[in-house]
Amino acid sequence: ECRTHEYGAGPANEKGERLMSAEWLVPEGEPEQLARYVIPKMYAGTWLLPRDAGELRKKPFLFAQRIYENLCQESIRYDIEAWSPEGRPIRQPWHVLREQKVANCLELSLIYAGLCLAAHLRPLIVTFTPRVGPRHALVLLTGWLSNNDVIKLWDELPGANGWCCVTWRQLRRPIDNGLLRPLELTRLTSTAATGPADFETARADGVTKLTDATDIVVLDVHRLQSKPLNRVRAREEYI
Repeated sequence: ECRTHEYGAGPANEKGERLMSAEWLVPEGEPEQLARYVIPKMYAGTWLLPRDAGELRKKPFLFAQRIYENLCQESIRYDIEAWSPEGRPIRQPWHVLREQKVANCLELSLIYAGLCLAAHLRPLIVTFTPRVGPRHALVLLTGWLSNNDVIKLWDELPGANGWCCVTWRQLRRPIDNGLLRPLELTRLTSTAATGPADFETARADGVTKLTDATDIVVLDVHRLQSKPLNRVRAREEYI
């Protein structure tokens, strides 16, 4: 069981009531549990989703690009402190978007995946060890939830429960064929030297990061959320 702030176990207010914490604590050794922290209902109706949704219904990757571009306008700074999969707390979306305006790679990936699911897109979250640096996370774009090609993808990858461990060699063919499109979400953040990168740069950077990666774990959030998961509470004032 995750030692979460799932039941509102944050600090108490002056009345002694338990408040919602700004962070969740991810359980150790259970990568599939990351799906718990993607909450699409938080983003329904938010301006972060494209307003011209009807015109984009036949263009899922353009839809995904618009979401990325909207997030770029949030002026989020990149938390360069290494993310550890071993139980480190992660910020809730409202804390990233409205309070601190800072996030690491995993927090950005969880937010973006939630926005994609709210728009009926099917994101895959990927965690891996890059050639240089600490454990990292990004998103693989796949198209709409109804995309049967994505469902067939699990016939090729060594896992049928919504998540699996793979190699770059196994990912390369669906990436080269355009079925999977890596997106490096840290490129939407601002730094002292530069502003956010454009969508195509973030995509190219995602491919580069995965090319030499090891210990790659792919999570199909939609499929994992169709299974019993211990749900987490989330503060939703942002919406």
